Amino acid sequence: MEEFGTDDNFLLIAIENDPTVFDEDFLKKFHAFSVESKDFDFVTESSSLTTLSYPLKTSFGFTQLPVIHRDDPLAYKKDWEKIKEDGLFVNFLIDSNASSTVVALRTQDDIDYQQAELLLSQVRASLKTHQLDNYHILGRAFFLEAIVDMQKSEVLKTSIIAAILVLIILLLVYRSIPLVFISMVSICLSLIIFMGILALWGKELNAMAAFYPVLMLIVGTSDVIHVTDSFIRKIQSGIPRYKAIRSSLREVGLTTLLTSVTTAVGFITLLSSRLVSIQEFGINAAIGVMVAYLTVIFFTGSLLISLPEKMLLGRRSISKKWVDQLLKINTFTKNYPKSILAGTLLFTGFCFGVSV
Repeated sequence: MEEFGTDDNFLLIAIENDPTVFDEDFLKKFHAFSVESKDFDFVTESSSLTTLSYPLKTSFGFTQLPVIHRDDPLAYKKDWEKIKEDGLFVNFLIDSNASSTVVALRTQDDIDYQQAELLLSQVRASLKTHQLDNYHILGRAFFLEAIVDMQKSEVLKTSIIAAILVLIILLLVYRSIPLVFISMVSICLSLIIFMGILALWGKELNAMAAFYPVLMLIVGTSDVIHVTDSFIRKIQSGIPRYKAIRSSLREVGLTTLLTSVTTAVGFITLLSSRLVSIQEFGINAAIGVMVAYLTVIFFTGSLLISLPEKMLLGRRSISKKWVDQLLKINTFTKNYPKSILAGTLLFTGFCFGVSV
């Protein structure tokens, strides 16, 4: 590694010109960009057909012969024939149709995302200045930018989809706009705080980042529903709201704390994985679970005691048929525990046999 360096420390900028790159005006712009690229940040070397030369031995010693005589249009045809004859640059610095040519930049090893963004901004600004609009970029810096953009897009999509599903579930559960509003604000706030903590600590998004919104929404929804349901049941029974929230946080808050801690510990066990991305996901997920819990305890609790009881209770009604069905299931579970266990074991054995 120290002797040969890394194999991804390059940035290729292919610039097209129709019908051919052997055009005096284009070559002047291209050469100006190629020369300027040597001074870009994190660039150690720049090469292109307009800056390279052939070594030529004369009676007075060695001299250099330009690969392309950019100031002599009459020599373009001969230059192109020489390039095709040598075969050194075709499909490397120029395509076989001579319709595009490349500026090859060698960059510092292992540049990070911030450095890649700075370098790419300089490249694009220079291309715009020299009126080279038809270009393509390839290399580590561009890969970093593309991957981060893709991860941002995936996080945004999963956040929106998961939020819509949670909103539908909350509407079905509560049938009260204020309660749904409290729940969604609390859950979204926990997600924003979590992403802010990752940014503050300099954590980069990786391929697992798309799971963070789903995780936060699931954990946050569970905590919100437990605390909110407990609080509503208490104020429905006539308990004053401040006493009700203290009682709910003391009872349900402890339960959700144990749930959150055990869930966080489960994610931390991912540190046993050999993959760094999985290890980072485990740590970040554990942090996210605890952030969701703390947000629900402090923020959701404050919102619940701030709104009037009529807004919280709304017009919720419990279906008698639904209650009757749940009671039947509960009674059946109590009366036939051994039968349920036996049926579960038989079904598990059947599934195992089919899978084998």
